[in-house]
Amino acid sequence: NLLDLQPGMRIALADGATAEVVDNPQDGMWVICKLLTNPNNPQLVGAGEQPVFAPDIVGMELAECAGPIGPAEAAVLRDQ
Repeated sequence: NLLDLQPGMRIALADGATAEVVDNPQDGMWVICKLLTNPNNPQLVGAGEQPVFAPDIVGMELAECAGPIGPAEAAVLRDQ
């Protein structure tokens, strides 16, 4: 549920990227994130906050981790 996403949570995106939620306007359509990894567009990592549309989110990390989600972890999230 998109409304449950809170700042600091990490999400997996359909394009294989991972992102950290920085704001949730609670509209059920968008969250504002910063990209942590992006295998297709690495230049977007660290490029600032990006709006992410709800259908592009394929999973979320349930537990805190010490660092960014890597490709293997993103694959696990996508498969959930």
